[in-house]
Amino acid sequence: MFHSKVNKKVFGIIILLICVVSLSVSVEASGTKNKRAHQAYAQQLKKDKEDFGLNKLDYAYKDLDGNGVDELITYPGFDHATENIYIYRNGKVKQVAGVGMGDFEKFYRKNKILYGSRTNMRNYNSTYHEYFKLKGGKLVRKAHMLETTIYKGGETESKCKYYVNGKKTTKKKYNTYIKKLLKGDKARYFSKLKWKKY
Repeated sequence: MFHSKVNKKVFGIIILLICVVSLSVSVEASGTKNKRAHQAYAQQLKKDKEDFGLNKLDYAYKDLDGNGVDELITYPGFDHATENIYIYRNGKVKQVAGVGMGDFEKFYRKNKILYGSRTNMRNYNSTYHEYFKLKGGKLVRKAHMLETTIYKGGETESKCKYYVNGKKTTKKKYNTYIKKLLKGDKARYFSKLKWKKY
């Protein structure tokens, strides 16, 4: 009986040690990969700065999807190229988003959701409010609302169209879908990231 209790305690300690070692190895691997990502991003920063002819380029690092590796967000600030998002996958930097006439405003890391808005370049009275999912190295639009402002007799009126996975839907169904999309997560803001200049 005594030996049985001792064996159970020893077994429990061994399992705990295995878990601790596994976690530390995982954290170390993630840290190494993140360091490599930042080194690769340095080349992308240089490229963006040269391509857009900027003296200074605003940028920030942030793990947007919770996988332990930062994404790179650059902000050239031009109408046609306001903001870009890059990821590091398989040893390479890949652009997953480029926004013109708008920007990303919020992200929900647990659910891997990004929210942003942009002006319709073909019709400046229209604005897209969009929700994207960042998964597997791709950014997929899950839902969006198209808001159009109409001017009548000195007054303004907004009309909205709602879409889920590319299909038109009702406002009620759209709102229900967005609640499910963001459930159990909280908004974090791009404006509050640690922005730097390159």
